[in-house]
Amino acid sequence: MKDIFNEYQESIKQFIKNKKFMFLMILTTVLSYGFTITHSSIGMDDLTLDKYIGDTYILSAGRWGTWLTYNLLRIKEFTPFWLDFIVVCVLLITAIFLCSFFKRVSKGKLKESSYIIFGTAFLSSPIVNNFFIYQATNLTVALSNLLLIIALSIIYENFYGKKRKKIYFLLAFFLIYPISMYEACCQTFVVLMFIVTLLH
Repeated sequence: MKDIFNEYQESIKQFIKNKKFMFLMILTTVLSYGFTITHSSIGMDDLTLDKYIGDTYILSAGRWGTWLTYNLLRIKEFTPFWLDFIVVCVLLITAIFLCSFFKRVSKGKLKESSYIIFGTAFLSSPIVNNFFIYQATNLTVALSNLLLIIALSIIYENFYGKKRKKIYFLLAFFLIYPISMYEACCQTFVVLMFIVTLLH
């Protein structure tokens, strides 16, 4: 497992060192979110974070992962710029990790342009932008998607590798947390599972 981790690490480094790829990814990120981050406006539910997180409003929606994450990070009030900036960074990290994952699944057979198209489309997707205006959940939506993608990569490596059944049991417990942050991340998991199957 350590060798696989090192291979992912090396692949991610290659993407980060690829000037063309990173320039276009950062440009897409800035064009998609730059104005929103630097021109903060009060969005829906922004001023009720104390009720959502400090009280039990978000728990009543079954999103105890969001409640726990925000309380651990002590995000209990409207924080323009910083929270949005962190969410954008998480999205960029997710896009780079996904490209690295696809490169491994396809055994490096995809062209560089494929990763650029996918990465920029992922970052600028209207589906991704939809949750961005809700500061009460935007961080946990981004985190839950990243965690589920990491879990899927572990499932893939285990399924086509050593096939250790214990990993599936551990992942089953682990997946409870990201799903409890925002249940829509399950859609990402299912769609990516089909993409990975087709690529493989």
